[in-house]
Amino acid sequence: MYAKILETLSFQRGAIVIVTDTNVARLYTETFFEELKKIKANIFLVKIPPKESSKSRFIKESIEDQLINLGVSRNDTIVAFGGGVVSDVVGYVAATYLRGVSYMVVPTTLMGMVDAAIGGKNGINHEKGKNLMGSLLAPDDVFIEPSFLKTLSYDVYLEGFMEVIKYGLIADESFFDSIYEKSLSIHECIERSIEIKKSIVKQDPKDIGLRRILNFGHLVAHAIEKCTAYVVSHGRALWYGMLIESYLSYLKGYLSLEGVKKIVDLLLREENRFALIDEIEPEALYNAMKVDKKAKESVPRAVLLKRIGKVVSFGGEYCTPISYNEFVSAFSWVNNLIANPLDIRSFTA
Repeated sequence: MYAKILETLSFQRGAIVIVTDTNVARLYTETFFEELKKIKANIFLVKIPPKESSKSRFIKESIEDQLINLGVSRNDTIVAFGGGVVSDVVGYVAATYLRGVSYMVVPTTLMGMVDAAIGGKNGINHEKGKNLMGSLLAPDDVFIEPSFLKTLSYDVYLEGFMEVIKYGLIADESFFDSIYEKSLSIHECIERSIEIKKSIVKQDPKDIGLRRILNFGHLVAHAIEKCTAYVVSHGRALWYGMLIESYLSYLKGYLSLEGVKKIVDLLLREENRFALIDEIEPEALYNAMKVDKKAKESVPRAVLLKRIGKVVSFGGEYCTPISYNEFVSAFSWVNNLIANPLDIRSFTA
């Protein structure tokens, strides 16, 4: 499992600092650390708490303080070993510590493998919203090892699979169809997801246009996370967000009714379902959406689907304003659909 990573790190100049969370440390990182010590001097292990709450100024400062105390220089390398939270925080630290140091990512979750570790978009949260501070710095290397997935709970695995579904929705109808038909292995899903994200990032590395399509479902998802103090996980919130933003795509006259039906059919299958989120009001969500990075003059803007596999360009903006009434209509429709399951083939939007 560790052979390629160990080989690569053995040739790195300077010290190596591995940053992980306490859960991953127990499962993998402590063993990896002992293996690396056999072939490499000057290595250090830094642990942070698990969960979204670690994407904070406090944790970022804590890591920076430890790097300073260890005497880490620009000749050294930081390794993010864990899920999306770890790679987000470490990427941001790497971009700002000593004005930039080398870093690598070893993602241990499906979410990390197909999304967080790819593209160099890093960040931490603020009480006003998600990922409001961050950086754009791609890692020097990413090591994808699907065998890490064996220790994930099904819910955590499913959270990452929501990002896989998203890639099909925004960029590849045939990929979505293969997911719909359950004809791909998870290895194939990971490979295609990474290909799609890397292609989009390459075309828009500064996140000023096309790259916004990666935020499909995330306008609502990030608002849900913020309004629940991050108790609702990103993957579960994204599931909700994709349902709502698919309906908004239909409501605003872009996505066909058949397209909505197919998306709903996939997302509401028993193996893909999360529980109803009933502890938040649409007004609170809409207000949270006003501070989304795509918002303009405090008006939320959403990425919408033209069809499965294709987003609406909106003149290169790749997002469009969403009114409060439109959002409430979509929010209510999705909540009713989740709370009252029915034969998807017969429902009307």
